[in-house]
Order: sequence, then C-alpha cells, then structure tokens
Amino acid sequence: MASRRSRAAGQSIEEFAGGPLPDSGPLASGEHEAGHLHGTAGHAGPRYKAPAVSDAVPDLPVGAPSMGPGYERIIGRVFRVDVAAEYDELEAALKFDRPAHQLDYADLVDALDLATDNARRAHQLLVAGKVALEVFEVDVAVAAADMRRQATEALQKEKDAGARAKAITDGDVTAWMASQFADEYRAQQERRAKAKRMVEHLEWLAGLWKDRRASLDTMTKGSRRL
Repeated sequence: MASRRSRAAGQSIEEFAGGPLPDSGPLASGEHEAGHLHGTAGHAGPRYKAPAVSDAVPDLPVGAPSMGPGYERIIGRVFRVDVAAEYDELEAALKFDRPAHQLDYADLVDALDLATDNARRAHQLLVAGKVALEVFEVDVAVAAADMRRQATEALQKEKDAGARAKAITDGDVTAWMASQFADEYRAQQERRAKAKRMVEHLEWLAGLWKDRRASLDTMTKGSRRL
C-alpha cells in the first residue's frame, strides 16, 4: 500500500488541491478598460470605454482545430476580460446613488443605457467563468490521476492476495483515496465545490443585470407617457 502523504508545515490546503482557480491567461489578461459604473445616469461618472482590440488572429498550436479567422477574433475579444475587476464593479453598480423613486425621465434613460451595457458585461463575465471552471475540472482530474493510480494498484494487490473477492469499483477507489490522502482529497473537493458555486453566483449576477435592464426599460416607457 502506498505511503500516505501529509501536508508540509506552512503549506496551505489550496496547495494540496493543485492551486487556486486559474486567474491568468486569456480569461484574466487585464486588458478590459472599465469605466465608472456607480449611480444613476446623472451621477454615473465617465462612460464605459471599450478596449482597443487587435484584429490579429490569436496564435494556435500547429494542427489545432480552428473555427476560422473571424470567429477566432471574436473568441479573443470575448475572453479578454479582467474578471476580478469586472465582478467588483458590476456588483457595486447594482446600488443607485440615490433612491430609485427620485429618478426623472432623463435619469431613467441614462440608467437604462448603463444597465444594457452592464448586462452585456455580466454575461461576458459568466461565459469566462464557465470556461475557467471546465479548465479547472481538467486540472483537478490531472492532479488526482496519481492518487487514483495508487489506489487502483493497492486495491488490486489486496485482491490478488485474497483479501478482496469482489471487483474493484470506482467507489472503492474513491474511498481509498479519501482515507489515504485525506487532506489532499478534501481540499480538491472543496475547491471544486467553491468553483461550481462561484459560477452559479455569476449566473445570478448576470440574471440580476438582465432583470435590471428590463425593469428600467418598463419604467422609462411609463415615465415618457406621463
């Protein structure tokens, strides 16, 4: 049976799990130039300015499949976003600078314009999070591969020695991993759970901005008729 690896002094639980959720590369390149988002239109500060984007097709590994130059450019633009900064600004901008019932027609029009842009940005943040989660799941599987190999070999030795009669199941392998690599296994499962719930929260944020945009549209149309 493989020896149990224990956590070294000073080593964090996240280090056992293979590191934090990826926050680098095309999903977090920091090239997204965000404007101030707070408040109603009359108090919104500088408007959002779209980043300058190169029309160059991203470099792909030799032989890698491609959707074609046009779509590859769109992929590069969609995922060129500073995810942490976008999240902070979109969350903070949900609160108006003054009570919503005090907004006049001009304020509503400007707030609707801002909410439309923020709904787009929230959706962009969501799709970036979904891709990051899929990549993270691959990284977790790679990190767990050695543990699974050791578990399978140890259980097969038990079976060959006559200590186990039934076939080795995936549940047997998982149970062995959890018992022999308790800290590592727990940390990986915790990180996976948090990553999934984070994406669920981004879905909620995107839905909230979509609803905000729809509500302001209704309010604007009603205010214009007054």
